[in-house]
Amino acid sequence: MSEATLEHASDDNRRDWRIAAAKSRRAAADLVQEWGIEFNPSYADNSRETIRDETFHKWLESGAVRRRSDKATSYPGPIWALEDDFADLFDPSLTQDEFDAAVETWRDRHLSPGAKLKAAFATYEKRDQSAVRVQLPGGITRTLEPGIASLILKGVIEGWAPLRLGKPVVVAISEPGEKLFAGDNDLLRFLGITINPSTLLPDAVLADLKPDPVVFWIIEAVNSDGPIDDARRAKLETWAAAQGIDPEHCRFLTAFRSRADAAARKRLKDLAAGTFAWFADEPTHELAWRDLAEDSEAAGLPGLGGDQDPHGVDVVEVAAATTQSDGIRTERITTATDDTNYLGGSGTSEYYEYRCPCGDGKIVEEHENIPGNREHYVRMDCGKCREEWVFVLDKGVRQWLIRRADSKP
Repeated sequence: MSEATLEHASDDNRRDWRIAAAKSRRAAADLVQEWGIEFNPSYADNSRETIRDETFHKWLESGAVRRRSDKATSYPGPIWALEDDFADLFDPSLTQDEFDAAVETWRDRHLSPGAKLKAAFATYEKRDQSAVRVQLPGGITRTLEPGIASLILKGVIEGWAPLRLGKPVVVAISEPGEKLFAGDNDLLRFLGITINPSTLLPDAVLADLKPDPVVFWIIEAVNSDGPIDDARRAKLETWAAAQGIDPEHCRFLTAFRSRADAAARKRLKDLAAGTFAWFADEPTHELAWRDLAEDSEAAGLPGLGGDQDPHGVDVVEVAAATTQSDGIRTERITTATDDTNYLGGSGTSEYYEYRCPCGDGKIVEEHENIPGNREHYVRMDCGKCREEWVFVLDKGVRQWLIRRADSKP
């Protein structure tokens, strides 16, 4: 199977493909050549590790599949199955509207904010004329121009702001063609701020009304270029002063699609000191670039305030939980180790289960200790706790901790 093969999506093409693929690799190659395309499969016909390591474990975390816990990873028999509500999405009797509704319901139940945003990016790339709808704090919906930058802004407003700011308000969003959306004109008048759309504009300005004085966050969403480097920060501070915003009360955030995205790899090195970076596919995390000498007296990062617990973890009562500064580690309830062989190498397979915070699910930790095939995983097998807790893996999988998703690391 390949992207070119997938374009032959008629019922007849799909039946022909199924019959050929069931016969042999040669039959599938001949069919594809009849269609006038090159036989270039995305995976080899004996692939296993890539699917298992890069797909199934992500699906497991999202509640799309389940795995037999009594078998080692290298067990040659079947150990994976689709969860019932995920398998229901493949019901051929569903109409398009029923399917779309079922997909949205499944996403809402199972996907984290970051995973939902990844799905939005993938959908946009297939339907590049779709406008981007953003829900502002307070429930108002704003429609932005189609584009990756708009999707990044959507993530900032819907994902980053509620976690990072005490009382977030969207002051302004700018779009191509000198189009400016003022989020709250009454607030702007009260604060004595005038946004001039004919001047240099940041992609968005948010205000945190909880601190006194109010803190303004100036946001740049970077799809290809335009991070907040030293020159850009200086211009934005000048712009803020001209609008009636004190630069001393400004914070700066450069938002990217992903740490793996080309724009981030190219421009992270250019970030101005004292600014922050955020990634749409990791909405509960934030990077800071700061001068340690100037910031050593503060317990938190710039913009957090020195009197705030930098970890902010609200520890729940969990049986036999171990509390540390970065989070908690719950009680181990199951231990299993097996001798195993893989591709001629021998080693051990470790499997551990821990209580999840709510007590209805579990945390699973696995290790494959085989020369040339060392793999280490930890996952939360509980939909409720996946939404409320995140892993802290700074010290590796074996030293994992968890903290509340809405706490500020």
